[in-house]
Amino acid sequence: MRVPVFHAAVRAGDELVRLLDEESRRRARTISDPRRRDAQITGQALLRVVVGPLVGVPPADLTLDRTCLRCGGPHGKPRVPGAPVDLSLTYAGSTVLLAVSARARALVGLDAEPRRPPPGTGPAPEADRTLAHEVLGRAELQEWRGLSVGDQEGALVRWWTRKEAVLKALGPGLAVPPRAVRVSPPGEPPRLLAWDAALAGDDLHDPVVLADVDLPTVVGTLAAVGPTDLAPELEDAGPALSAASLTRW
Repeated sequence: MRVPVFHAAVRAGDELVRLLDEESRRRARTISDPRRRDAQITGQALLRVVVGPLVGVPPADLTLDRTCLRCGGPHGKPRVPGAPVDLSLTYAGSTVLLAVSARARALVGLDAEPRRPPPGTGPAPEADRTLAHEVLGRAELQEWRGLSVGDQEGALVRWWTRKEAVLKALGPGLAVPPRAVRVSPPGEPPRLLAWDAALAGDDLHDPVVLADVDLPTVVGTLAAVGPTDLAPELEDAGPALSAASLTRW
């Protein structure tokens, strides 16, 4: 299954905020950090500029439902009511990315992290050791510890994006501990190896396929529920954002 993955550099929110609906603008105003606010506005504008034409409405008129399907809170995966599309939006430092599935009942999840500079020669930072224990299962943790210090940091990021992509595609996000998901290790093609129903609280009923999605500054993974194959198609959405910011809707 081919899935377009749109990406764009974060830009000044003032350029794009008029593409958002009033609720998205209100949410952006609550973010005090200017960099995080600009990223939020850029991501929401990207979603609207890409999806609006698919459903035939201007970006600011696009209706989104962010209800969490597990708890009912307003922090769930964005959905377009009544439209046969599934979306996954992620933020990775100075880049925002959006995956769009237009295939009926094919759910997608996208996660990305900034690509880190080459590590030093010392031991893994305490933060990485703590994160490894939270994210990796017992067998994965053994694999991680067996890597060279120079490989541990990048490997942990890859494990994280593969697991998070699966959880986003299935819906629960981090409401399910990443240790419940076992994926193939870095250096191997991405695959879902096991799903721990005891930790996740539910069985897995549908096949999940994975594909790594990388940019020069980003490490990412795309997951899809239902299909037997997955082919991400990267597309730079920067020009579309620029054009939309100058258009009178």
